[in-house]
Amino acid sequence: MLPLLDSYANPVIGGTGTIYANRLMKCPLSDIAKLKQGAYDYAYDSSSHIEFVCWMDSMDSKPVTLVSNCNGMLSTMKVCHWSNATKSEVEIDQPFIVSFTI
Repeated sequence: MLPLLDSYANPVIGGTGTIYANRLMKCPLSDIAKLKQGAYDYAYDSSSHIEFVCWMDSMDSKPVTLVSNCNGMLSTMKVCHWSNATKSEVEIDQPFIVSFTI
């Protein structure tokens, strides 16, 4: 699906990072921009073994889109983020793949 990650398809070279939404090459991720903080969606391309994850970090920013050929969704973990609505920290779900890009 993505030429660069597709060329890294062998198990020796892996890549994980952020990607612009217009570079997804028609990947079927839902539009989560209007959902609550911590919402996410993911898709997996079995032919190239590439996983796409879209995560809503906070309500006042745009969704974060990530792509990887070595780190999958696995699960989610709880993280604390500031909420402008409640003016306090709230616990939200974060896909585990996000921790590989920090």
